[in-house]
Amino acid sequence: MKKPLLDNFNKRISLSLCTTYFRKRENGKSEWYILHFRFWQYLIPRVLIELISLLLLRKETIQPYKSCLNQSFFPLQKDQNPANPTKARIKELLLTLLGTRSFYKKENFNNINNTHFALRFVSEEKPKVSIIIPVYNQLKFTLNCLISIQENFSKKFPIELIVIDDCSTDLTQETISAIEGINYIRNEENLGFLRSCRKAALTAKGTYLCFLNNDTITLSNWLESLVKTIETDETIGIVGSKLLYPYGLLQEAGGLIFADASGSNYGRYNHPDTPKYNYQRQTDYCSGCSLLVRNTDYEKLGGFDDRYTPAYYEDTDLCFSVQYKLGKKVIYQPQSELIHFEGVSSGKQIKANNVKSYQAVNRFKFLEKWKLELEENHQKQKQLDDSARKYIKKPVLLVMDNALPAFDKESGANRIFHLLKIFLDKGYHIIYYPTKGHKTEPYYSHLHDLSIEVLYEHIGHKELHTSLKAILPYVNLVWACRPEINRKYIFIKEQFPRIKWIYDTVDLHYLRFERENELLGGNRKTARKARRYKKMELRLAEIADVTVTVTEQEKTILQEKGISTLQVVPNIHATHASSLEMGFDDRQHLLFIGGFKHRPNVDAVKWLCHEIMPKIWQQTADIKLYVVGSHPPEELLSLANERVIVTGYVPDVTPYFNQSRVFVAPLRYGAGMKGKIGQSLEYALPIVTTEIGAEGMHLTNNKEILLAHTAEEFATQTLRLYSDSNLWYQLRNNAEEAIADKSPKSVKESLKWMDYLIL
Repeated sequence: MKKPLLDNFNKRISLSLCTTYFRKRENGKSEWYILHFRFWQYLIPRVLIELISLLLLRKETIQPYKSCLNQSFFPLQKDQNPANPTKARIKELLLTLLGTRSFYKKENFNNINNTHFALRFVSEEKPKVSIIIPVYNQLKFTLNCLISIQENFSKKFPIELIVIDDCSTDLTQETISAIEGINYIRNEENLGFLRSCRKAALTAKGTYLCFLNNDTITLSNWLESLVKTIETDETIGIVGSKLLYPYGLLQEAGGLIFADASGSNYGRYNHPDTPKYNYQRQTDYCSGCSLLVRNTDYEKLGGFDDRYTPAYYEDTDLCFSVQYKLGKKVIYQPQSELIHFEGVSSGKQIKANNVKSYQAVNRFKFLEKWKLELEENHQKQKQLDDSARKYIKKPVLLVMDNALPAFDKESGANRIFHLLKIFLDKGYHIIYYPTKGHKTEPYYSHLHDLSIEVLYEHIGHKELHTSLKAILPYVNLVWACRPEINRKYIFIKEQFPRIKWIYDTVDLHYLRFERENELLGGNRKTARKARRYKKMELRLAEIADVTVTVTEQEKTILQEKGISTLQVVPNIHATHASSLEMGFDDRQHLLFIGGFKHRPNVDAVKWLCHEIMPKIWQQTADIKLYVVGSHPPEELLSLANERVIVTGYVPDVTPYFNQSRVFVAPLRYGAGMKGKIGQSLEYALPIVTTEIGAEGMHLTNNKEILLAHTAEEFATQTLRLYSDSNLWYQLRNNAEEAIADKSPKSVKESLKWMDYLIL
């Protein structure tokens, strides 16, 4: 069995084991309940896989066991600071082998329980956020919470820390009051959680209030992502966090409330990286364990409702008030993560006279208060996924491509990234499905910040397909890019005939292969590939409800083949005003840009360096050529010298466009619209290219571009443009008009046909 398959199998059985084991642990079972015979079906293969991996000396397997040997703080054991750490380490080794530590992340507990850690905060006069932490005893947890804030908060904005002590009987008063920068408040009598929060909020100076339990450990970006979310939209009233158990499983991905006022922690005991728990969405409520609200909204509502004293349902009630009284949204933000040691203060089980018992009592108070809203807006049947998606009132668009859109590396990816933003602007809820399943950064975060739901592999490809199948009942349209993806997933249209299918060709692949074959000398393999793709692409176009081409020329080609349901959606371009600051005399040298996994770009640079540049250098020896783009192969890297600079991937290409005098694109084959030509027009950088390069752009020779067909012509036209400032400015001044019909606004207008598909 291959390593990835073995690892994925191990992860799956460990997840099944941990889900059952920790559910029982939370209900009172002992640590060694893992040895119960019900777990043997998981334990036997788990232990065998671990032992094999250890014998093979796999570093990723050995590391957790090495960490156990150095451990001094044991957050998952009942005694976190044992007198005999050796015994605790042995227990930790055994429980790691048995799989109960499979999702535990030691790095989340760095510096936690470090008694030598110097806690110090800055007292701010005008804080953006007031963090309110109610405490009652449990000093070690409070200190760990404060340490995590000091360690993980980036200090991007000012905060104030308010710790309100509800008459603790341990060393809380002496310890917390001595910490610099904390506003420590001690109640004269025990008020309970709710009233302590109300009292602390009265002293808060922040624009936002963040209620935080003391039995939490905040992780990196916890507070920053909450604030960023609420600041982007005035209609957002509350933002809450993703809660994790200390052993790594998900505790809550937003809360759900049903018509009978019962609730559910969505995602409880599941894998925290499962896609459906990891997109920003509206929800019924977010736990008061970590909740951000505007101070003004909190005051308008009169704060937490005193009827729920001492605790439970006060956070749910506040969320309902924000939604039904203020007309604002409650948002779950999964990028805000923290660990919650659930039940430290109130217990985990309802017992007579403990605080947890008020959960049942207050449910009926909540039901009485919100009976009408519950009946009208909340489900009677407790279907968790349906309930979690009930706020998605928009049509759902599933976009499929082979990877997340690396808009800074590839023209097709840049086009689909612009289209995603247009689809959002048109009012669609977007689910993005990268068929390779990779959660590639920074592109995942870009989509997440746009509130796009992304499917990805969190264990293996099996789980990716499971995630896809789970969302299909909610989908209205599919926008599937490239013929290979359409061929693989067209079964969806057969299984769900109501889903409208849009086949985005990106370019006509068979046409590109035909041109490559014609140019490079009639290769049989390429010819067979062209014929195979032609048959496949025409068949897919017949099946689709709409087939999208990038150019009018390719639309005409398909019309001639009998395809009638066609639309043109070009590359999308917006001008860069800053480029106009650099004139002819401020610039020098030539520029080529392209992603080099695309063979036509490799061919263009080789032709440029072998045949065109030598002719240019005969006339002007000091001209340099900059070749910019990701994944340059060795055959291009070997061309680099003092006059040919091969940069590889560049995060920001703006300096290259603003400093170069001429853009050269000697493309000899390909299909569709060439993103590099549109990108040069965005920067108003005059262009020399071929008929293939200019294809589909409706550009006129000597007006918006210069055209060349042979190496001799290309060198002549390049030198002409390089030396003639009048010609250079003429082409530059026409650039903006040349891409006016490819602006985001123009393309959005042209997509009205999508709305009619789902009427």
